[in-house]
Amino acid sequence: MHHNKVIMSDLPYTLTFVTSYLIDKEKSPTTDEWHVDRLCELVSIGIPLYIYVSKENAENVAFLHSYTNVQIDVIDTQDLWVFRELHDRSVELPQSRNLEKDTAHYLSISHSKPELVHRVIELNPWKTSHFAYIDYNITYLFHEKAKTYDFLRQMSKRSFTDKMLIFPGCSQPIANEQVYTLANYIYWRFCGGFFIGDKETLSNWWVQYQSYFVEYINTYNTLTWDVNFWAWMENVKRWEIRWYGANHNDSIITSISADFLTTNLLRVSRRVKHNYPVISQFRPTSASYIKTPDGRRWLNTRYVNYWLYNNGCYGYPTRSYIIENKNMLCELDAEMCPLEGSFVTVNEVIDLPKYPESVFSQGLEDVRLYLGKNNNVQFIATNVDYSPNGKNNMVIGDYSVDTQTISDVRVILPPTESWCEKNWIPITLDENPTKFIYKWSPMEIGQINESTGSLEIVQSYDINAPYFHKVRGSTTFMDSLDGLLGVVHFSEDHNPRHYYHILVLLDKETLRPLKYSNCFCFKSLGVEFCIGFTDELDEYVFWISQMDRDPMTVFIPKLEIPLCFDF
Repeated sequence: MHHNKVIMSDLPYTLTFVTSYLIDKEKSPTTDEWHVDRLCELVSIGIPLYIYVSKENAENVAFLHSYTNVQIDVIDTQDLWVFRELHDRSVELPQSRNLEKDTAHYLSISHSKPELVHRVIELNPWKTSHFAYIDYNITYLFHEKAKTYDFLRQMSKRSFTDKMLIFPGCSQPIANEQVYTLANYIYWRFCGGFFIGDKETLSNWWVQYQSYFVEYINTYNTLTWDVNFWAWMENVKRWEIRWYGANHNDSIITSISADFLTTNLLRVSRRVKHNYPVISQFRPTSASYIKTPDGRRWLNTRYVNYWLYNNGCYGYPTRSYIIENKNMLCELDAEMCPLEGSFVTVNEVIDLPKYPESVFSQGLEDVRLYLGKNNNVQFIATNVDYSPNGKNNMVIGDYSVDTQTISDVRVILPPTESWCEKNWIPITLDENPTKFIYKWSPMEIGQINESTGSLEIVQSYDINAPYFHKVRGSTTFMDSLDGLLGVVHFSEDHNPRHYYHILVLLDKETLRPLKYSNCFCFKSLGVEFCIGFTDELDEYVFWISQMDRDPMTVFIPKLEIPLCFDF
């Protein structure tokens, strides 16, 4: 069997975190020990952290100098721009505030966040492209600390969108007629304790901030909360940011859209489209790849009768509104191009009762090819019209590449009944029965109970890696020198849905997850599906579809998708 060395990398930091410990000790409702403990929790995560500390608090945190991931800068709060700007002004404080906490000092410190980030951008001790402000006591809000801490550690080495400024928040933009209330009543459009952006965008924001802040004070003569001022900027100044829904808990961190952490591989890829045969009212979409023991290469391509619109709606050629599926087989040459004249429609010999009364889809969806324990070509697919409960279930069977025939098909029921079964990934190790990766967080691996015809979970592993609670299977796994390598995916609700892909490496013996890559997309954020993959060339080869059509073969240098994160 052909083996390839998987490219692994220990990436440098890409994100610097900035925090400030500038509390007024005399007016703080909690003890010094509580504040220092929270800061220590943040430091212990291991992220690159630049800490601004006031002179009166410096001694309490001096011991943190010994941490290699920390830099501490002692400053006089009166030297901050907001304090200097307000020094000769007599401003009001919000009418509806916490009298003990929401002091002029506290509110002024909150408005210093963009300035402090700008200062660190100019120093840039870790040479990063992106920066995040994070409250020193934010760990107090977290309930799933291990998961959220791992997310933060991963973020410090992730690849980010070049230009971005993103904020978590709880509420929709404030209505025009309510803008005046921002001076006196808290409005949680933004959570306040965290934001992230690239250095240029953040620096430009600081320039804007100073001008807009003076205008706000001149207009309302009130020192309001920073989050209220941001809501005013968004409404009145049409300040453009990307917002994501969160609350004052772990979601401040873990709800960040993968849009901002996804590498677009369009520029480094080589893409080939093939001349698929025309089937009236059908179009080709996703394709599954297999190399048989005799060295021949095969591709099964799904054809569908619908058109997927950007809003997620389906268009059908008839008024039946039923998804119809066909499958096309072709043989590939060593360059992964279809051999001339090799396209043949697959003959489906399925001796199972049909259940047409509740069917919304007919035929075999997302056929994945794999080798069974006797090196016979098998398949697994999603199906509805042979499913006894009228829901998506999985079917498996024989797939003859010589006669282009699917046969000996049977329904495999899930471990527990669900409304939709998809994306089980088959793995056959040596002469052992085939196992199927059923879920990814926790990772559950099942084996078919021949007496019950259902999948039984026989192995499981805990996975807390970012986004893996949403991950589903994509491709079968290839044998490499370092383990079994394959593609997984997850999606988020956008318009249309956005799909994200990740390379995953598994241990060959135990199937324990070992390494994974950054999120990536092939061409653009949208409905990109990939169920075909191989690493047998000098490049990774992916078979993808876009918007459930426009199939193509994508070649990407292996160095462009390093496996840089450990599970």
